[in-house]
Amino acid sequence: RNWKICKRLNEIDIDTGRRQFDLDLLRAELEEKKILNKQKPLYKRIWNYWF
Repeated sequence: RNWKICKRLNEIDIDTGRRQFDLDLLRAELEEKKILNKQKPLYKRIWNYWF
């Protein structure tokens, strides 16, 4: 058995399963959610905050 505690850096694959993100699109979506949340009534904002 191979009981090594650490792996060598050349054995580690960090690119498999990695996603490419469009930061501008993510920021726009978050801003849109903030705007929609501000338009909701107070009781719905409180409900969504706690639950």
